[in-house]
Amino acid sequence: MDRIRTGIAGFGKMGSIHADALKTSDRFSLEAAFDVTPARQEVARSQYGLRVYDDLNAFLADPRIELVLVATPSNSHASIAAQAMRAGKHVIVEKPMALTVAEADEMIEVSRQTGKMLSAYQNRRWDSDFLAARSVVDSGRIGKIQMAKIVWWTYLSAMANWSVQEFRPQWRTERRFGGGLLYDWGAHYLDQALLLIPGRVCDVYGSLAGLKWSTVAKSSAAQKYVVCNGDEGDPGAFMDRMLLESFPFRVLEGAAIAALAIGAEEGVLYVRAEYPHAVERASQAIRAMEERGLLGEDCAGSGRAFRLRLVRGAGAFVCGEETALIAALEGRRGTPTLRPPYPAERGLWGRPTCVNNVETYSLVPWILNHGPDAFAAIGTEHSKGTKVFALAGSVRRGGLIEVPMGTTIRQIVEEIGGGVPEDRRFKAVQIGGPSGGCVPASLADTPVDYEELQKVGAIMGSGGMVVLDDTNCMVDVARFFLRFTQRESCGQCTSCRIGTLRMLEVLDRLCTGTAKPADLDTLEQLAAHVAAGSLCGLGTTAPNPVVTSLRHFREEYEAHLRGECPARRCTELIRYHVDRTCVGCTLCAQACPTGAIQPAPHQRHVVLDDLCVRCDACRTVCPEQAVVRLSPRRGS
Repeated sequence: MDRIRTGIAGFGKMGSIHADALKTSDRFSLEAAFDVTPARQEVARSQYGLRVYDDLNAFLADPRIELVLVATPSNSHASIAAQAMRAGKHVIVEKPMALTVAEADEMIEVSRQTGKMLSAYQNRRWDSDFLAARSVVDSGRIGKIQMAKIVWWTYLSAMANWSVQEFRPQWRTERRFGGGLLYDWGAHYLDQALLLIPGRVCDVYGSLAGLKWSTVAKSSAAQKYVVCNGDEGDPGAFMDRMLLESFPFRVLEGAAIAALAIGAEEGVLYVRAEYPHAVERASQAIRAMEERGLLGEDCAGSGRAFRLRLVRGAGAFVCGEETALIAALEGRRGTPTLRPPYPAERGLWGRPTCVNNVETYSLVPWILNHGPDAFAAIGTEHSKGTKVFALAGSVRRGGLIEVPMGTTIRQIVEEIGGGVPEDRRFKAVQIGGPSGGCVPASLADTPVDYEELQKVGAIMGSGGMVVLDDTNCMVDVARFFLRFTQRESCGQCTSCRIGTLRMLEVLDRLCTGTAKPADLDTLEQLAAHVAAGSLCGLGTTAPNPVVTSLRHFREEYEAHLRGECPARRCTELIRYHVDRTCVGCTLCAQACPTGAIQPAPHQRHVVLDDLCVRCDACRTVCPEQAVVRLSPRRGS
């Protein structure tokens, strides 16, 4: 097997660590090093036997180098990476979190122009550089280098401050250094990484099912598993429920195909117990397929067994995360675990496990029947096929919709959903469930695919899509979703458990008029800490509604600092007032549960603010629309 000829740019402490690891690898051939410091040059030359360059251009001109690992000081990362790609080298960059927006954009653009792989890694999952890169995160550009946490682990090797027992013993090489670990097993995937479309990043929100399947299929383990994730816990989301209730055979057939493809004989369909009809119909479908020989000891006449059982989830939102789901299936507390190893390598009962969601499995039979080209013809260049969304909120026609990838937000809201109600103004869309982002109406022409949504700070997530109009307070919306994720946190990570609580307290102060100007800065800092220090997707994405609403609707947050709610939704910041159009019908007084409005037939009524509980009953029943909400609360 040809080894990948590698050169290291920057031979400081990390350069030496990389050299130690790569010299033991049967996948890499460490050829040369570049550094301008004589002492480091001597280390590279005497201890590692490398060709040493003190001139960058000469280093990059070396025809024997295919891959350049950039480990120089972070302020020179972007320029060296760009020069290396222009010189025809593939590039891996250390510590991309320290990059500025402009530097990240420069590297990505050069990668696209040259067709060379641009990859990156972070030597620790929680790195202080994350805070320094807040501008990159806030701009949404961090999505382009999300491989900082993924690609080095998956495609090259795994470096992290974790204990040995966290990793599989079957990984071919293991070397301990400086409290960290490097495993060469992941180098198997570097060849695939070299073939990636430049600029394409498959992160935790858009991972390829085929990569999972091929990983499990290549495993030599005697026992493998297929798991269908039907733990749909997002508020307002019911895509999986519909599929399991209406098309259970499609889902089960997809799971059976996956089992035959990867060599699994056991499977689990994990469904929320709150979906009784889905549980009942999926159970009936399993029995029917077993009776017809489509499941069981001779699956569809293949001569191979595939036994599928249904397990009811206990309702924890975090169990939608694949490692937490596996923990729940094993009878343990449903908390996420560190990755790697990924479930495709060590999952249920320590065996290779293919975990996909209900929607993914439901598409498999169609793709096999019509061919992959037919599926790839739908959607955009990088996001293929269709996506099911639960359209809800301030829209005339809500419900489940299925649209081709690339359909714009405006098309979904206005053409499919019929737009917002009459006399209301389309304000924003919350996409991706409680961990998604708020996209303002000004960006409604954004196509719905993985890359474009990341650019505006949103994610595809579960497929929830909540339409908001001018009566929705963005601060209150952010508080609603953060309250959900804070309550559903498993509590394992301090950053998530405590950080989201502190963020929620700030939002509560904003919505009650007791916040201070410094609270907005505190909110941004907490959001960065929570995202950087959380283990699973729940914690890393929990700040999204706050970060995106603060970015696009900062004026509303500033209004709350003044004690005003522009949408007149936050109850502590509003008061009810009866204007001159009141005809004295007394309906408002009859509806008031606290006696805040005294009946005065044929006279203009008055709301006693001290007694008012802001239940909105008076405004709802008024036939003349004479009851209005005003903000700030105190005033004439």
